[in-house]
Amino acid sequence: MFQKGMKSMQQLPLSGPQRHAMAAAGLPADTLCGAVALRFAPGESICTAGHPLAYFMLVLTGRAKASVLAENGRELLLCFSQAGDIIGDLELMLGTFTAETSIRALTDVVCAGVPLARNRDALCTNTTFLNRVGAALAGKLKRSTENCSHIILYPLETRLCAYIAATAHGGLFAEPLTETAGLIGTSYRHLLRSLEQLAAEGFIEHAGRGRYRIVNAAALHTRGKGLYSLP
Repeated sequence: MFQKGMKSMQQLPLSGPQRHAMAAAGLPADTLCGAVALRFAPGESICTAGHPLAYFMLVLTGRAKASVLAENGRELLLCFSQAGDIIGDLELMLGTFTAETSIRALTDVVCAGVPLARNRDALCTNTTFLNRVGAALAGKLKRSTENCSHIILYPLETRLCAYIAATAHGGLFAEPLTETAGLIGTSYRHLLRSLEQLAAEGFIEHAGRGRYRIVNAAALHTRGKGLYSLP
């Protein structure tokens, strides 16, 4: 069973180090049914809100971003995920097999995947693991609250610099601009004006087809105040 939008996801056997990482997180692979390694390419959907969530996942490598879609069609950035973070903890505790948020890979992402429906009872009776889930949910709540407050408390230029710094891959910012505008709480037109201003100031430069190359990473990070930096 694959999640919607995951057609190019690679499913691989778990390696020794990956099994060790799972055990360290309270998820011994040998006690779970069907645990595998899942690999996602940059830009690929890991899960989509409102669609079936097949796997409970532990992020092993890479970075991803989580967002939620409002009834008015606007998307809001919640938080970023990295190695050690959990995907599916909220759904596990709510007892649902439908994703509550949308998560997309920013880089190559590898997760340890545990079939959610087949292992829910085992996961919910593992007290060591549940303590980790509680801490993970608290951390996500904190980051989501901070990210939402950024839209209210910081000007667009600061939010945009921080978002570019957080999502650029190999010095190249290639996130869809329409999506970016919604995620950081602005209009597409205002976003384009702000990008042009950053280019004029020497922070970034055009790299063709809506992509921008970071020219001055230090200045970009300073202007962005590290708002979306991963811990």
